[in-house]
Amino acid sequence: MTLTTQRLNYDMAIGKASYPVNGRIIDSENILTSREGDYYTQTKQFEFRRNVKIVNPKYTLTADSLLYNSLTKIATFQGPTKIISKDGTLIAKEGQYNTISRVSNFQRRATVETDKYTLTGDSLGGNSTSEFYVAKGNVVLVAKNDKTTLTGNFGRYNRQAGVARMVGNAVVQSISGADTLFMRADTLWSFEIPDKNPKITKPGSTTANNTKRRLIGHHNVLIFKSDLQSKCDSIVYETADSTIYFFRDPIVWSTNYQMEADSMTAKLKNNRIHTMYLRTKSFVISQDTLQQFNQVKGRSITAYFDYKPKFDRSDIELVVVEGNGESNYFALDEKNKLVGMNHVQCSKMNIRFDDRKVKNIKFIGQPDSQFVPPHELQ
Repeated sequence: MTLTTQRLNYDMAIGKASYPVNGRIIDSENILTSREGDYYTQTKQFEFRRNVKIVNPKYTLTADSLLYNSLTKIATFQGPTKIISKDGTLIAKEGQYNTISRVSNFQRRATVETDKYTLTGDSLGGNSTSEFYVAKGNVVLVAKNDKTTLTGNFGRYNRQAGVARMVGNAVVQSISGADTLFMRADTLWSFEIPDKNPKITKPGSTTANNTKRRLIGHHNVLIFKSDLQSKCDSIVYETADSTIYFFRDPIVWSTNYQMEADSMTAKLKNNRIHTMYLRTKSFVISQDTLQQFNQVKGRSITAYFDYKPKFDRSDIELVVVEGNGESNYFALDEKNKLVGMNHVQCSKMNIRFDDRKVKNIKFIGQPDSQFVPPHELQ
């Protein structure tokens, strides 16, 4: 190690060298400069102040003040600090950084940012070599390419694997077009899924975003979207084909419809709900224009939705019931007056809706039907 400066004070009794003017220190790995500093020869400890800068082949560190041990190669700082490398930028106010192993531990709100993501927490620890980070307290992870944000109290992110995990008031926001999907769960996972067939924009290059994302929520899941809300135990959202999988007794609300089953799958089209698949103990209930509830249940139900631009909503257009089908629907006349209620049991049925009213029903098999006039309804 070599220290160079225009002025140097050296206390031989305690082995302390001080320079009150610009200094430059060079060792086998780093070049360090500062406006002033102290060096303790016995402990190999440096205390740098004002315009501190470390230049390493792998990174550049700048800080207001810095403690650096030339034996352990550990840098300790208690003021605004920035570390820039080819992999990204780290900004913190207090912490330690091992210049050899590149293991860090930061406090007082730290941020690591790359071209693909930004991770922020009240405290942030990580390894720049393995690209694994742990954040605690008001954690925010932003995936820039697909406009996805994860927040929570505790987060882990493995950049090489493209996997993030968030717990403690965990919420994910996924922007798609003009709409945003919000998901809350006890535990949230985010997986980056590389595109197997990237689009080629010109010879020798690909599009900037060839990565899709899989979002997984475990336990006490709540979903909110402009045209869909849900609660369930677990959920998987595939951004690649805009498909949402609901597990363990989910309930889904869409416009004036409520759907329940052991498990469900929602297909989105143009960011709007398009098809719902309900499996085992399936049930759909909808409210008509007279505030009455049409009900359908069966072993499995497929509901097809049609977007109504005039009302900016998606209404059920067709319901296909397969296995142990049963329905209660209210018949209305041309003047939108109640005629009665039809109760039908049939192994399979197709129910078409128009303007939230039952238009017609097709029964397949041997239907058992009962018509209840209005005066007998309670």
